[in-house]
Amino acid sequence: MHTLLVIAHPRSSSLTAQVAARACERLEADGGTVDVRDLHAEGFDPRMTPEDEPDFDEPGKVCSPEVRALTRRIGAADEIVMVSPVWLYGLPALLKGWIDRVWNHGFAYGMRTHVPAHRQSRPVARPGGHPGARLHPQRCARTARTATDRRHLLLSGV
Repeated sequence: MHTLLVIAHPRSSSLTAQVAARACERLEADGGTVDVRDLHAEGFDPRMTPEDEPDFDEPGKVCSPEVRALTRRIGAADEIVMVSPVWLYGLPALLKGWIDRVWNHGFAYGMRTHVPAHRQSRPVARPGGHPGARLHPQRCARTARTATDRRHLLLSGV
C-alpha cells in the first residue's frame, strides 16, 4: 500500500513531527511505501491564487502546475494520512490552505472528479499538547501499532 503522509507543522522537533515519523516507520514496517509531504519544509504557499480558485462556470479549468503536481501525488496514493496539531480548535492555516488549493473543484468534488473511488482514507491525525510535551515511546508505539493494525489512524492528545 502506498501512503501520502502530509505533515503541517513549522517545527521539525514538534510532537506532530514525532507522531508523523512514528507513523511513517510503522507504515514502512508493514511493507508499505510512504510519500512524505512536509508542507512547511517544502515551502508550500497556502494562499489561494486566481489560477487555483474554484470556477464552477469553467468545469475544465486547469490549475497551476504546482497544484497539478500535488494532485498527481494524491492520485498515486492508496491512502492519505494528514498529521497536524489542533490550533484554536481547527486545522493550521497551512493544512487548510493545502486542502483548499489542492482538493479543488474538478478534482475532489464537482461533476467530474478525478479522485479514484478505490481510495482508502484514514481520519486526520491531529496530536495536541503543549510545547514541553514529550512523546512517550512505549505508548506511542502501542497506539501507532494498534491504529495501523486496524487500518485507521486517529491520534489526539498523545
